[in-house]
Amino acid sequence: GNAPLRAATMGAGITLASSWTSRTTTEIRAGAQRDTLRWNNPLPDIPVLQILGQPTFLPGASTGFGFNDNSTSFELSANIVHARNRNLLKAGAGFLARGTRFALTRKPQYLFADESSFRAGAPFVLIAPLSRLAAQSGSNALPTGGGNFHYIQSFAFLQEDFRVTPRLTVNAGLRLDSFGSPKTQNDTPAFAVALGPGAVFADQVQAATNGPATQQQLFSSDTLNWAARAGFAWSPRANSRTTLRGAYGMFYDRWFDNIWSSAAFNDLAKGSASLNGPRNYLAPLTTVYAQLPPLTTNSFYSLTAFANTLRTPLVHSYFLGLQQVVQNWNLEAAALGSVGHRLITNDIVNRQDPANDYDRPNATINDDINLRANQGYSDYAAMQLSAQYRRRQTNVRASYTWSHSIDNQSDPLLGDFFDIGFANQTDRTFASHYYAGFSRQYDRESDRGNTDFDQRHNLLIAAWWNSPVARSLLFRNWTVSGLYALRSGLPYTVFLGGNCVPICNVRPDLVSMPALLNSPQPVPGGQLILDKAAFVEPPANQNGNLGRNSLRGSRFQNLDLSLARAFPLARLHETARLTLRADFYNILNHANYNNPQAFINAGDFGVALKGRVARAGFPALTPLNETARQIEILLRLEF
Repeated sequence: GNAPLRAATMGAGITLASSWTSRTTTEIRAGAQRDTLRWNNPLPDIPVLQILGQPTFLPGASTGFGFNDNSTSFELSANIVHARNRNLLKAGAGFLARGTRFALTRKPQYLFADESSFRAGAPFVLIAPLSRLAAQSGSNALPTGGGNFHYIQSFAFLQEDFRVTPRLTVNAGLRLDSFGSPKTQNDTPAFAVALGPGAVFADQVQAATNGPATQQQLFSSDTLNWAARAGFAWSPRANSRTTLRGAYGMFYDRWFDNIWSSAAFNDLAKGSASLNGPRNYLAPLTTVYAQLPPLTTNSFYSLTAFANTLRTPLVHSYFLGLQQVVQNWNLEAAALGSVGHRLITNDIVNRQDPANDYDRPNATINDDINLRANQGYSDYAAMQLSAQYRRRQTNVRASYTWSHSIDNQSDPLLGDFFDIGFANQTDRTFASHYYAGFSRQYDRESDRGNTDFDQRHNLLIAAWWNSPVARSLLFRNWTVSGLYALRSGLPYTVFLGGNCVPICNVRPDLVSMPALLNSPQPVPGGQLILDKAAFVEPPANQNGNLGRNSLRGSRFQNLDLSLARAFPLARLHETARLTLRADFYNILNHANYNNPQAFINAGDFGVALKGRVARAGFPALTPLNETARQIEILLRLEF
């Protein structure tokens, strides 16, 4: 019953470049690509059979899901570069056409009360996929399970580099982008949640309706986005080895497919029906549905809705750096940062209200709604210092970065079943307890705090050395290199649960300081670093005083070394040589710790395990993932 994950990419491209004159060149690029991501529904014609209370699933996989995502894209761009005197002018334009098709299948599941009813072939419950549209009309039908979508993006830019003096160069540019918005195609039957009128989201959700989509476009968006960018480089004196650089730019972050693709499954519900007597398990669901009364739909998957206008996120970035070259040294200092506006967030709205008999503001839509809107913001500031020493046989580079990153939501897809995060190894550790949604619905300020990837201190040293030419064979042709990293820990939040009734991701009250144990206690596989007694549950329907991502995990330290020697083989060939190399990863075998288990009701709460693994969702953290000491030996013949 295993379902292999299959991912494939196939593409082709062509580039045409020409020179009209000695000062003018043009370039045209075209490319096409097809991406496929899927896992098959194992034994699709056979349902899942389970005996209640037993972990036995026969004869298929326990998940019973199949998924298929096929996307194709075509891109065309052209640019022209013209140089004249002290000016360099660049201009260009292009567009991207992308189509994608999502399909999700789910097996029916038959539950048996005990082994005897299983032997008799008499299940008592059927759980099966159901069309939400059909359920609203009191009938049974299979859901659409996906759809076909397409969108078109285009851009144009103009940039000029101007050498004001031999020591001062400035550049400025303007870029226009149109990111479009996904539209259904090929008569895709879409099911949509349309927000109603109102000045605030609470009123719009209360007046929202759901049903067949009235338009092809999933959401409306801004049609034209302009961005200005400028920079300079200045040297105080002629032939000076001191350079001052600065830059400012506006950048747009377009929507990715998994931000909006879950809307393709709004028609998917989970229905159940009581059964009596033996059943033909291989009968098609359409036949089964015709024999049953309307299924009970007391367990829907959350709907996805969009703000009436979903704008493209905008980031303002800045940089100011000073570089000094002194003989064999290259010294740099820089300040940089960015401010993000109208970032895409997810808020779980239409929550049940315990103070009102657990009713929902919109009783017509009896379910939570994942509301995608521009309620996010971020603020990043950093200082970088670096030094590099280079000689013919030696190169050493050290860099230190202090940074602080703040936002109100780092991952709008956390806990979303349809984000397919495991396909790209994105961390979903808290997905069963922690969801992307503001603690209090509609309150984007309730979760302001450190970003999930905020890493305050980062020291990195890289070096290599080649042995000089020596008469002694013992000291000839050696290479030694190393990489050392010392990084501060990542933030985390202690939480009580994430059922969103009415508070999402409830944080406790911190009643004693410090919350960390004074002396971490060793436990199998790690250490206990949090004292559960330091946290208490807040009053009902309230959040605690502990801030989001206000606690920080253990630091990370790692040293890798490499030792190699080359042996010339002149008798074989004048350029032939044999290289023997040994690589030592985490040569000190230093044990780094993951962040502790932060779900307070877990049995291993507060335990930080050894063998730290950085979040794969943040690629900048992955090159130095934790491993135990490893030694690799390489023998290579070159000629």
